[in-house]
Formats: sequence, C-alpha cells, structure tokens
Amino acid sequence: MIEKKFVHTFDKQFSNTLKICGVSDSDFIAAGVSGGADSIAMLTALLHCVPKSKLAVITVNHNIRAEAETAGDAAFVADFCKKNGVQCRVFEIPRGAVLNAAKKIGGVEDAARTLRYAAFEQFIRDVKADFFCVAHNRDDQLETLVMRFLQGSAGEAAAGIRRQRGKYIRPLLDISRAEIEAYLNAQGILWRTDCTNFDESYVRNRVRKSVIPLFNSIFEGWDGAALAGAKKLRDDSEFIEKKFIDYFSNAQSCKKYHSVDFESFCTIPYALRRRTVYALVDALGVSVRLPFRVVDTVCSWAENAKPNAKIEAMGITLFLWNNFLCADIIKNNYADCGFCATIRENGAAKIPFLDFEIEAQSDGIVVKTTEKSVFVPHLTFPFLIRSVAPLDTIRSADNTFRDISKILSSWKIPEKERWKIPIVQELQTPETQIRAILGSLVDAKDWIVKQ
Repeated sequence: MIEKKFVHTFDKQFSNTLKICGVSDSDFIAAGVSGGADSIAMLTALLHCVPKSKLAVITVNHNIRAEAETAGDAAFVADFCKKNGVQCRVFEIPRGAVLNAAKKIGGVEDAARTLRYAAFEQFIRDVKADFFCVAHNRDDQLETLVMRFLQGSAGEAAAGIRRQRGKYIRPLLDISRAEIEAYLNAQGILWRTDCTNFDESYVRNRVRKSVIPLFNSIFEGWDGAALAGAKKLRDDSEFIEKKFIDYFSNAQSCKKYHSVDFESFCTIPYALRRRTVYALVDALGVSVRLPFRVVDTVCSWAENAKPNAKIEAMGITLFLWNNFLCADIIKNNYADCGFCATIRENGAAKIPFLDFEIEAQSDGIVVKTTEKSVFVPHLTFPFLIRSVAPLDTIRSADNTFRDISKILSSWKIPEKERWKIPIVQELQTPETQIRAILGSLVDAKDWIVKQ
C-alpha cells in the first residue's frame, strides 16, 4: 500500500511538472532513454500519464564502451519499449566517431553530448515532437552546480541545468536519484548501470563520489541553499538575457561576416559584451566551447582595441574589420589534424603516426618507442596522449604557466607540423593539467613537469 502511494505521488509530481513546462494532452512527446534508472523512471512515468500514441523514444548507442555492454543497453531499451507498446528508434554513432569529435570539441563527454543532441534534433523533426524529455534529476543539478562553480562559470551557466529550453524539458529535475530508484523498485522495474559511472577519470564522477559526500558530511543543508542560490542566479540571468536579446536583435551588422557594430559593442555593459561574443560564435553553427580567457580578451578590446585585433581558438577567429567585431571559421585549420588516446594500462599504444609502449613505475610513467624513452614523474593511469590544442598551457620551473604554442614556436617547429607533437594530460586531478610535451618522440624537444 505504501509503495502504491509512493508511485502515485511520484507520478503526480511528474505530471504537474509536465504541465508547468506547457505540455498539453494534444502534444506529442519524444524522450531520450539510455536504459539507466533515471531515463527508465522517466519513461515509466510518461507511460502513466501520456497516451502511447503520443509517445516516441530514441536511445543512442555512443559505441564508446565495450560492444557487448553498449549494445546491451540499446537492446534493453528497445525491448522495454516493445513490451510497453512504445515506438523506439536505436541510433548508432559509429565506433570511434566520439573520440574523433573529441579532438575538436575538447573532451569525450562534450563530444558525446554534441553527437547525441544532433540525433535528438533529427528525431524531433522526424516524429514531429512538440516536446523532448531528458532525464536529468536533482542530483545531476547539484553535481552540475558544483562543477560549474569550480570551473568559474558565471551567469546562466552557474545557475545550473534549466528545466526547459525550447522543446527540451526535464520533468525529473526536482526529484532525487534515491527517489527515482525507489520508484522503480516499488514497481519491480529493472534498469541498466553504465560502468563509466564509476570511472573517476570523468570530472562529474569525481564530484559525485568525492566532493558531494564531503559537502554532505560538513555542510548540513548545503544542497537546498545551492538550489536556492541557483534560482536567484537564473532570475538575474534571465533579466540580463532579455536586455541582450534587445541589443543583439537591433545591432548593426555586415553581410560578409557574422558581426556587430564595434562602436555599439564598446558602449554596452561587460555582461552583454560577453554574451555577444558567444552569440557570434553560435551563429557560425559550430559546436565549440570557447575558453573564457578568449572571450574576456575580446571584451577587453572595448577599452583598448588595436585596429587589426584578432584572436584564434578552437577553430574560430574573432577579429575587428571595418569597425565591426566579426567571427569566422578558420579556413585550412590545422586543428582538423589531431589525435587523442586514453591510456589506461601498461602495454602497446598507438597514435596515427607513432607506435609506442607504456610502462608504469613506482614514481611515474615511461613512454618509449624503439629509439626514444621519456619518463613523466608523478603520472598515474588513466591519462591522455593527444595533439596540441589552442590555448594549451604547461607549468614551468618557476611555477608559472607557459603557452605551449609559443614554446613550439620558440623551438622553430612550423605551425603546420605542431599538431604532431604529443602532449600528456593527466586525468586524475580536477585540474587535468598537461604534464609533458613529448617532442623527442618525433625528433623535437621535451618539456617535463617534474613537480
């Protein structure tokens, strides 16, 4: 009896959230379901309050994990939908596509999300969905708030996950993970567990397993305060966003580039300038997360701009031209060349033009080819060996950080060849700092962080 009452209360809260998001009885609902507890609970609640004829599911196989596991998740969702009479599409991302995208986008998690949401967008068009449900919950919100605080986010980003953005809605956002699992257990419903949820090379997992428990043990009630603070930030951000939309929609531009009038840009508050830079990049139609230091530099041009000011990062260039602030995609961008390998254990490894061996020692890792051997102290599994990206920095002997592109330039390495220089990036700390430049493996110099 208690379990039935709990399920009824859960469904009622879920249904009320749908109404808050503007969902009506005539709307067609699509949902992204991975097979985990959150998405299976979301789909179950949808089945309780939405007609099956008004519901469609997509599950995305990222093909990152072992084939048996990742294919098993997709098969589980497809079978669950078949048993419940719901149409389901299994979308396959080709194996290796996420890692290839990560070279340009900045990380496996961001790349997977970009490709996943591209599939969602296509599915929304195909089934003519009015809304698309995503299974973020209250715990996800808290983890996101902590991560973004530690990353120095501001404005809307610091306010966490929005309940609704366009057609995307998150009806579980006020419900905890414990309540979700209790809801499924009360009905005897099984779910899948993603093994990567326990891999602490991912920042979110480290926050979930280490930071959140620490906060719970020290700061009683911190979660409620954090959520309340996020709401205040969201209210402020929505006000600023309205002012920005008014400015940006009226801003003068030129046809040649995505641009705004620079004199006008100089007169608006910094918060609007920052949004303008992001909006110009978004208008290019590329999925990149521009580093804040780049955005801050462009905003500072309002106080001290050189006539031909220009900055490049992540395959994007921002520059001044004929009194316009412009954004464009870099043509012949050598960042399109690149590699990224996650090293998890001893043994043979490979990047496009180089075979090498990994050997763990008590105080670090040895990376060696048939001709060269480089020792990186204090490094532990897992870590990345990847190509250089714009704005990469490395610690120097005086404990300051140096721009790697400038280091390679001082080594007289041609710009077209710099992508071939392997760098080592740690994954076991929140900072995920670069620990070495392995230039000697390709007949250049080495830079090893020894601290």
